[in-house]
Amino acid sequence: MLPTATRTPLLFDAYPSLARALPFVPLCDVPTPVEPCSAIAGYLGRREGVAMKRDDRISSLYGGNKVRRYELVLGDALARGARRLVTVGGIASTQVMATVLFGRELGLGVRAVLFDQPLTTFARMQVAGYAKGGAELVYGGGYAETAYRAVRAMAKSSGNYFIFPGASGPLANVGYVDAMLELGRQVERGEAERPDVIVLPTGSSGTLAALALGCAMLGWETEVVGVRITSRTLKTLMP
Repeated sequence: MLPTATRTPLLFDAYPSLARALPFVPLCDVPTPVEPCSAIAGYLGRREGVAMKRDDRISSLYGGNKVRRYELVLGDALARGARRLVTVGGIASTQVMATVLFGRELGLGVRAVLFDQPLTTFARMQVAGYAKGGAELVYGGGYAETAYRAVRAMAKSSGNYFIFPGASGPLANVGYVDAMLELGRQVERGEAERPDVIVLPTGSSGTLAALALGCAMLGWETEVVGVRITSRTLKTLMP
């Protein structure tokens, strides 16, 4: 279920011209909470001082870091009159799942080209979820063949809007600049401490760059550390 309340990004408040330039569709229930993360603190031999921003709870439909991105990406797709989203991801891609679920809620079809990943139990569940969500699935195989099949998937019919692997791209990254401004408000209200270090998994590094930019806008000297989780080959396919 999508949020019923009307809202706009904090970034639009700071830069009103962006509201006129960037189409936006509200998908997130924000602000997401900042909570102590005792498991990681314990692993580091500490009792406190480690927190997690719970973007897994950003929507009752689906959580994770793609939802903030899609407020702008899918807003752009709707503004361009798209009827179908075409995307690329691994067999177990959470980004593909987010595309299927939010695309369906917005009345958009989804065509997904899937490249090989280990066929784990989770991967099997993901593929079943894509199919249940009504997605048209195209097996891509290796990276080169997947790129070829993605081009064919775009050319197969009109009204398509392409989303890169991981929903990467400059427009998508704006969502996580806004996430930093949201965290800044939470720090101001005393709901969270200003972080010395932010650590996140990274693929194309778009979220990493957006968080670093957000820190600069807030005037924070917070270090932003990305732990790469994708192969170098796949990263070359991303914008």
